[in-house]
Amino acid sequence: MTVESALLSAFAPPSARLSDKVRNFLDELEPLQDANRLMHMRTGRRQLETFLKKQHEGSATFEQEIERDSLQWKEHVDKARQDKDIRVQDRQVLPGLLPGLKLMHDIKVGRPGKPDDAVYLKSAYARQWLPRGNCIAEWQAEDTTYFFPLVRGYRKFTGQEDDGELKQQTKSGEIELSKFFINPQTQSKWVISTSKENGEAGHLAVLKRSDGEFVYVLGSKNTHVLARTINDIERATENQKKTDVSDTFFAPTIVAAAILRMVIGLSSHNRNVLCEFLWQTRATASFEVLCPSHQHVQLLDYLSEDTPVFYGLSLMTFDCLEGTEICVSPVLLYEFMRKLGIRTVTYKVVEFNADAFEATLELSKGAYQHEGDVYLFLDEAGTVIGMQKHKSVWYVCLRAIREKAKTFCRALNSRKPLKGRSKPMSPKEALDTAKESMQKRFQAIARFVRISDETSNAFKALGQQFIEYLFENELFRGVATGKEEEQKCKQAAKDVAYRFPVVWKRFLQEAGVNDAISIKHLDLPSTIGYPTCAKSTKCGISGGVEPLSFKGHSQNVKFVTFVVTDNELLASGSSDATIKLWLIELLDAQQESCKKAVYKTAGTVCRQWTQTMLGHSSKIWYLAASASGESLNSGSDDGTTKSWTFELNDILND
Repeated sequence: MTVESALLSAFAPPSARLSDKVRNFLDELEPLQDANRLMHMRTGRRQLETFLKKQHEGSATFEQEIERDSLQWKEHVDKARQDKDIRVQDRQVLPGLLPGLKLMHDIKVGRPGKPDDAVYLKSAYARQWLPRGNCIAEWQAEDTTYFFPLVRGYRKFTGQEDDGELKQQTKSGEIELSKFFINPQTQSKWVISTSKENGEAGHLAVLKRSDGEFVYVLGSKNTHVLARTINDIERATENQKKTDVSDTFFAPTIVAAAILRMVIGLSSHNRNVLCEFLWQTRATASFEVLCPSHQHVQLLDYLSEDTPVFYGLSLMTFDCLEGTEICVSPVLLYEFMRKLGIRTVTYKVVEFNADAFEATLELSKGAYQHEGDVYLFLDEAGTVIGMQKHKSVWYVCLRAIREKAKTFCRALNSRKPLKGRSKPMSPKEALDTAKESMQKRFQAIARFVRISDETSNAFKALGQQFIEYLFENELFRGVATGKEEEQKCKQAAKDVAYRFPVVWKRFLQEAGVNDAISIKHLDLPSTIGYPTCAKSTKCGISGGVEPLSFKGHSQNVKFVTFVVTDNELLASGSSDATIKLWLIELLDAQQESCKKAVYKTAGTVCRQWTQTMLGHSSKIWYLAASASGESLNSGSDDGTTKSWTFELNDILND
């Protein structure tokens, strides 16, 4: 590139260090912070400054910087186009925002109308290279076409107390969970707990033009726009409707406008600091946008306008800087955003302790009118090694009611037969089907969140009562007469989909019922307790009348679980690459050794199975039993997961 063309660049030049203005602003955050928080703030800053030096050093122009990786980003887009599980949406950029930038490519994992979880579970490439929020620019500069990232959101992460779909699909959720960590959770030194906001995912990134003006990249996790003003967002929406008649741009438009209004509402000084920070770091800020007009489960009646809540920052690079594979250490960023006047998630930093963490999870599961929490696990160096989201039982149950109610409304209002049927359902059929579906759903929920039948039945009854309420009070018993009643039915269905908490609150008040249901977990016999292990060769059972301790492994035990629901059988996995099943005999509760080890691997080969299979060759991190108790799934450092089957009756009656 010639000197003359460099001077005509559409973009401001990059810098290998933060500007003095941004550095001074960050310096002012440190006083009055406690030592714990300060340590994590400095880790985050060190990560950012190291990234800047690596990414920008030696580049006099933006073109020189993006030229290095342009081919790699082009191949990234091309590869996505060829994958049947990935969708690439091409979007036109408004003319005049950035000379030469006319096209952007939003890359979405999963096909339309289908969740992305299954794709992320089976594809290591998707987990590593396809974050939720992945927008690539195609920019024409003179006679050269460059590809570079506009948005790179958080990598996909999941959690043991999500909606349970992970466990239902894989029969071994704990094993699959390990795929979303860069190191085992046991290596955690710290854990940062943050509130999980019940909103729409949103992103903000910033480009700086050569004339000093900023251009914003805004949108939801799969749909983005370039804009400088609210009017630009509206124009981009109208242009999109000309090429895509679907309403998929509706929510992203709301999210983009909310984030831009937040930026515009900052003081001139703070807005400039934010824009310079995001431009200089080439980072994506991630938000949950709380929208009163688009509510999921939590009631947002305390908000008068759409409100973005910041929760994290990710770097726009294909090859992640070591230590930022998941995200930048977030404490600095929370304090930075708060000082700017931007709302963030609430957070707390504590040293990781397995027992204390389990107790925290129990509190999180029992939360009322709250979605749950997100946990970031950090190692000794302050690197985020994994994330989990744990949702409250209340939230999981109400979301299930919402989804079943949406399906019921569609079935009742539809004049076309549903898939697999020759004719539309009658109103009575639709009502009965919805109530039966609700019952099946809560039977499944009881298993994967391990709540008592009493608790699941209480939520199920409330859900079925809600279906009846809609049928009787909102949907004219499925027999709408005239356009006015038909329109009311359509509006009721839309309200259930987009303003469920408002409809739910009205139902509770009019029916005189309450959703503050006591959360009771599956009962364990008081003489048994719960399975435990520590950094030793022993596994055991705590919480009963007398703790049990079992010996047999030659190296540390990594995971223990009951195999059958009446807790007669305990499974343990160890660093010695073996799995053992322990038959628990209550009469011998004082014995330190289990009466008999009924199954174990010999070397690396299991000797009790229904078919021949090789055993693990390295430490075992996860175990999960089937509902019947006749199979066990295991995950190991050797990179494999295995399913072991055995005759349960033979073991218990031997």
